[in-house]
Amino acid sequence: MACFFLRDGSKAWAWITVEDGTARRRRGSRAAGDRAVVMLGGYMIATGVLGAFNAVTGLRDRDPAGAPFALPVAVLSFFGGFIPYIGQFVTSAIGS
Repeated sequence: MACFFLRDGSKAWAWITVEDGTARRRRGSRAAGDRAVVMLGGYMIATGVLGAFNAVTGLRDRDPAGAPFALPVAVLSFFGGFIPYIGQFVTSAIGS
């Protein structure tokens, strides 16, 4: 489903705003949608940066200590960062 939104999202958004009624309402809908995309994009970038930082520092700390599966735990920790509130905590606790 997500690949369809990535591929055809702009067409769908144009169709939704055209069917929205008056020109004033369409401008408001487009402005709100544009702001939402910018905010969500910034959130995802920041989440990725923080997840990468956590994964790299976890790998840096676990690998010299000889911990088993240091790299898979670091990768899991990166992807766990995208689960709000508990993902990073749970995936980092697995490696402890």
